[in-house]
Amino acid sequence: MIQILTKKLYFYSILTGALLALSFPPTPFGFLAFVGFIPLLLFVEEIVQGGKKVPMMRYLYLTFFIFHLGTNWWISSFQEETDPFLMASGFALDIVHPFFFMIPVYLYRHIRLRTSRNIAFAIFPFVWVLYEWGHSLGEFSYPWQTIGYSQIANLKWVQAADITGVWGISFLIVLVNVILLHVYLNYKKSRSKIFKQKNIIASLILLSLALIIPQIYGTIKIKEFSHQNQLIKSEKHLNIAIIQAAINPWKKWEESSGSQIRKHIDLTDSLLDIGKKIDLSIWSETTIMRMSKRMNSDLNLGFIQKWVENKGVSILSGFVHDYIYKENEKKQSSARFNPRDSLWKESFNAALLIQPNESPQVYHKSKLTPFAERIPYVDYVSFLADYIKWGVGISSWGLGSGAESLTLRRGNDSLKIGNIICIESIYPEFCRDFLLDGAEILTLITNDAWYDYTPGPAQHYAIAQMRAIELRRYIARCANTGISGFISAAGETISSANQYQKEAIVEKIPAMNYSSFYLKHGDWFAWFALVLVLIVFFIGNKNKG
Repeated sequence: MIQILTKKLYFYSILTGALLALSFPPTPFGFLAFVGFIPLLLFVEEIVQGGKKVPMMRYLYLTFFIFHLGTNWWISSFQEETDPFLMASGFALDIVHPFFFMIPVYLYRHIRLRTSRNIAFAIFPFVWVLYEWGHSLGEFSYPWQTIGYSQIANLKWVQAADITGVWGISFLIVLVNVILLHVYLNYKKSRSKIFKQKNIIASLILLSLALIIPQIYGTIKIKEFSHQNQLIKSEKHLNIAIIQAAINPWKKWEESSGSQIRKHIDLTDSLLDIGKKIDLSIWSETTIMRMSKRMNSDLNLGFIQKWVENKGVSILSGFVHDYIYKENEKKQSSARFNPRDSLWKESFNAALLIQPNESPQVYHKSKLTPFAERIPYVDYVSFLADYIKWGVGISSWGLGSGAESLTLRRGNDSLKIGNIICIESIYPEFCRDFLLDGAEILTLITNDAWYDYTPGPAQHYAIAQMRAIELRRYIARCANTGISGFISAAGETISSANQYQKEAIVEKIPAMNYSSFYLKHGDWFAWFALVLVLIVFFIGNKNKG
């Protein structure tokens, strides 16, 4: 009997992990997410109904190891030039991250032991949403595998994210799983009376509503926020060029920053030479690397500023900003600017806005990739800073102070841009902060070249599409090797550059000041889930049912 149960539990564990992994972008199997949680719920039912203490951890670890590895295997960057630390950190994430996914299952099991099956089923979608949201908080956060992203290929169905954020999309997916399982278990119990049971009929109606209403809502919203409609409505717009230079990420730090800047200028000039109008040219993350104190600290930009003045084209570029602390100013994990002097500096992964007749503006990246860019909570474990570093570029970045928009001047007018840097795009509430600071257009600069020819860049692009829907803003996304493109406020791709190719593209992008429900109220749905789960957790009765 125990052997049969063990085989069954392993089967459920493997099946959930595989279904969820196969549903994740860029696969064409997103529909599998609608049944991916069913084996997991059956797994918990077997344990609860069996009345025996089964060691859940090994089964759950298998489930979420398969899910994590199936979606994020590419993080170790299996390329010939891969830095050993990056590869090691990818393996470490493979081993550790599955433990995080166990949290909601253990919480759900506790609730299931204290309540009836129907109540537990009803609360499970909220439990999962609460976990995903919680996993987006703090410096150890990594909400990349939020299950709502599995449906991005069905743009109509995910338009409701402008109400609830991606958390509501995850909720609906898990809700469909729960309803399907509820119907199945009741069907098994009484096949001959299937259509006479009011609760089954009600479940089927709820299932239809969960699938059809978002589709209807999405059809309306996609039409409302179509690119042509927004161009017609817009009073302000920008002609934005995206410069995809396709520079080898492993060798770029060996090459002079000046030569890389020249490549981006030449690609921008190639558009101007054929008569394209450009207001803003966007360059990818850390395009302008460390050159000198004069440039990286004092923001004396020399030939770049001259080009901007001559062409009348502004530049938004990734930038290494070496901030020099004033005397007695509070420092982060800083270092000497030069061993021979007393200056202390902090290096920031930054965005630099250069425009004619204006002082440069700098934004510091405020959500850093754990370990790769900064040790989480390094202020409390500063002794580790010198031991955990990778050998490419800079691995101990300073932490920015939050989302701050950049102001682009246009004659007597101005326009605010929220510039997202790389992994910041996976945090909905953080991206929302740019709009609360007045951003009318979002830009996104990244360097996904570490993960060429893997699903990583496509997943990252899909996440940006969800941000565009939630916030109802255009996103101009510039990635070193792609995916670079323009995303509409409906999440549709207007145009994109060919991946892994040197290419420059330009589009007329409207500024918007529309306030979606999510923009106004943020992660309200996640907070609602928190309150509901806490109520059930503490008040749940003992009726197992």
